Amino acid sequence: MVLQLNQVELAELINSSIKTHLEPFLKTANDTLLSKKEVLELLGITTNTLDKHIKSGAIPTYGLGSRLMFKRAEVMDSLIRIN
Repeated sequence: MVLQLNQVELAELINSSIKTHLEPFLKTANDTLLSKKEVLELLGITTNTLDKHIKSGAIPTYGLGSRLMFKRAEVMDSLIRIN
């Protein structure tokens, strides 16, 4: 069976297919837990700066014993667009 699609329909079909196949991988990547050190490296900030964002509630934290953990998606969501 051969489908006849115009350029827009083909683009929509490709985008839909890619999204369907990549969605599980993207969700897994965003659900990843990060250590404090990993967040510092990811954002390129100092410990003092991260501590200020934690204290203000801008970046949510989770505990694992005495360790602070962060959800990658929430760290990325805490970033604000400047322009």
